[in-house]
Amino acid sequence: MPSHAEGYARVPLLERLLDTHRQEQTESPPLRVLGEAGLRASIAAELERLFNTRRATARETGLTVLDYGIPDWSDLYASNVDDRMRIERGMLRAILSFEPRLRRPNVSVTPIATEKQNLHVDVRGQLRDDREAPAVLFSIHLHNGRAVVRQT
Repeated sequence: MPSHAEGYARVPLLERLLDTHRQEQTESPPLRVLGEAGLRASIAAELERLFNTRRATARETGLTVLDYGIPDWSDLYASNVDDRMRIERGMLRAILSFEPRLRRPNVSVTPIATEKQNLHVDVRGQLRDDREAPAVLFSIHLHNGRAVVRQT
């Protein structure tokens, strides 16, 4: 099995605890490392959880596990440039605080003209591993407050 030193990312603890094959009578070998495709899928799943959680506090810096999620943006308008920049900053802070496997993240929010409270978000960055880090793009559609993430 490839080691972490050879460029594979460790599987987050909570993902190790998931039982994805409940119907099977025997346990599969423990999953300890992810290849590039697995790492991308794991980050996409974490971004979806993160963007589907609203932060209870308005704190902007020094985020802790109690501040998990993104700020509530329901009173902002993505068509307004200042509001859109505020949404982007809040999402970027959440990614920087809670998804360390994505290096140099960049968030771009685009309003959906026909849907006032819905947004399209692109998250770009590089995978954080020991190899030359490939660029990644996660395309996120926020529809009625629910995030759906696609890897591209």
